[in-house]
Amino acid sequence: MTRREELALWAAEVTGRKDLELLPLAGDASFRRYYRSDEGIFADSPPETQKNREFCEIAARLAASGFIVPEVFHADLGRGFLHERDLGGISLEDAVSGADEKKTRFLYEAALGVCARLSTVPSGGLPLFDRPFIERELAIFTDWFFLDVPAEGGCGAPLRFYAGRRPAAPEFTMYFSMIADAVISQPYVFMHRDFHCRNIMMAPGDTLGVIDFQDAVNGPITYDLVSLIEDCYFRLSPEFRDSLFDRWYGFVRGRGLSGGLSEGAMRRAFDLTGLQRHLKAAGIFVRLAVRDGKRGHLRDIPLTISYVNETLRKYPELSGLHDLLSECGVF
Repeated sequence: MTRREELALWAAEVTGRKDLELLPLAGDASFRRYYRSDEGIFADSPPETQKNREFCEIAARLAASGFIVPEVFHADLGRGFLHERDLGGISLEDAVSGADEKKTRFLYEAALGVCARLSTVPSGGLPLFDRPFIERELAIFTDWFFLDVPAEGGCGAPLRFYAGRRPAAPEFTMYFSMIADAVISQPYVFMHRDFHCRNIMMAPGDTLGVIDFQDAVNGPITYDLVSLIEDCYFRLSPEFRDSLFDRWYGFVRGRGLSGGLSEGAMRRAFDLTGLQRHLKAAGIFVRLAVRDGKRGHLRDIPLTISYVNETLRKYPELSGLHDLLSECGVF
């Protein structure tokens, strides 16, 4: 019996509906599979690779804090089957693609409000996004980004995202230490860890829902803001990003969450946290293609690397990292 057949039998059992039809939804970068029905979403989430217990716990935590999330109605954690509330099929990315500036600004300002409120969710018991965690993620960039991606279908020349030599990991050590210093200098709060336009849903009632939060940690306050306004999948203008940052800083300062950091100090923390996230993401996108055969994110690498280039140009103390990446043909 296939996993899908097992899931269908389980869905019929928990709903009491033998006539239930499960329609497959487009997959994501993980090994989860989703199916829509008139009883909600059913997920095939293999327990050997997915954080199903964490998903259920954090869903309850976010719901208790007033967030719209895919509430878990039933769960078989042993087999990795979940029955969840359906938040609809339109993400923030879908809503802003092709939208005019006025609508885009409105939706992102609404998403900014959700992002800011996430910082107020209790973070007790979550993994700590500490220096070893940060350094492990940065190592994803040095381990994977400088590999050639095999040509699709085995034909043609390999694809690569650098034009020069492949650097050695120790060449990045000093700069990665500076980035880690900036990340851990911030107040630590509940951190979604992947709060971008594909994980924000246009829920019924013109509200915004949040998904894909099973990797949440106790982490730096600027991280989710980076994920939102320096999104790997959708570019906002620098002027609008600055405006959103200013609004966000006003919120966290007003709530006593700034840790005494001035707006300038918080901006630097934001920028260097962005470096950490974007370098990691670029490495993950190559890893997905090389290791897992998932090539869809390769198209997102140029935007992700453009954020790195933009930030490094702002900080003289990081000019050596800019020079190193330029020498390697990344820019």
